[in-house]
Parts: sequence; structure tokens; C-alpha cells
Amino acid sequence: MITDSHIYDRAPERIEALKRSLKIAIESDQIVLCGDNIECHEYFYLLKECVWDKYPKTICVLGNHEEFYGDQNKNRKFIDENWHHDTKYISRLLKGNVLIVGMDDGQGYFNKQQIKKLSIDIKNAKKNGYTVIIFQHISFKGLREITEENLEMLDLVNSNSDVIKGVFSGHSHSDSVSFLESGIPCYTLKSNNDPEFDGVVLKIIVD
Repeated sequence: MITDSHIYDRAPERIEALKRSLKIAIESDQIVLCGDNIECHEYFYLLKECVWDKYPKTICVLGNHEEFYGDQNKNRKFIDENWHHDTKYISRLLKGNVLIVGMDDGQGYFNKQQIKKLSIDIKNAKKNGYTVIIFQHISFKGLREITEENLEMLDLVNSNSDVIKGVFSGHSHSDSVSFLESGIPCYTLKSNNDPEFDGVVLKIIVD
């Protein structure tokens, strides 16, 4: 997992940090970028060049920055039309027993369709003995919007701790671990641009 790369054309050091991290992450079964991958939508071409042109199966969860600056509705339309996978929800089975889920909560809220899709994936996971790992940009603890959908999503996750074994996020640009009421661990990773490092990669091992 890599998060908060915030790449743009006037920050070559951020682009190089992302390239270094990707060279390490490629050794994993799945590369996941956990939001704020670009500084704003106009730098989508850099994400395509650095990530999808070389690592086409990479999952890139949306953050809050992808829609920043200018007309956010117009920006979102561009992102939805050009992103390399569904922007709101994506799930993928790895090694026949680990189901990874990427969800967009970059603007601070979930929607009914995401809840429905996660419910279906959880049902399939229980039936087939899968372990579910969730990736989202903002941790549940960091969501400030108290909406019906946010509460419903949190309840859905908490109610299925038998199959959901971790929630991973970025956004805060710092490392932290917290636990949901059900005991599910929530890991937040620091920015890939942390000045102490030449890139930051989290390796997730599922037994």
C-alpha cells in the first residue's frame, strides 16, 4: 500500500518517490494506492504514466485531492470517465482466499450503492471462506460527516468482523493504529512524501 503521493508536474521529487515505492510494491500480489494520488485532477496524466502504464492492475482509491480546485462536479466527471476502474467501489480476489475492497470516501461520505456492493461481497466471503481487507482514503475515525450512509457503512463493517480483518487508509499523513468497536484494526499510513524517507510502502501479509 502507498498513499498520499500528491504528484504534480512541479514536484519531481514526489514523482521519483512514487516510482521508488512502486518498484518495491510490485513484489506484492496487489498494488494499492490509497488516495490523494495526484494533487488535483489535471495531473491525471502523470498518474497514468507512472502507475497504470507500467502496473496496469494497480488499484487507486480516490482521495479528496483528485477533485480539488475549480468546478468539482466537472472534475469528478473527468475522473469517473478516465479512471482505470470504478471510482466508487472495486473488489478483487487474490490467491483464491483474500478479497480486497477499495472504496471512495474521499469527500467524507459513503453512498447506498457502496453499502450494497460491500454487503454482497461480505455474503460471498462468508460463503467461500474469504478474508476481507478494506482500503479507503479517510479512516472511519477521521470521517467528520455524520450521515445515514456513513453510520450504516460503519455498522456493516463492525457487524462482520468475522471476515473483515483490517481497514487501511491514508489522509492524515501520519502512522497510526486504532480499533473499531468490533475489534477490527484500522491502520493509517504516512504520506509517500514523508521527508524522512525516499518513499513509504506498507506490506500487508494475510495468513
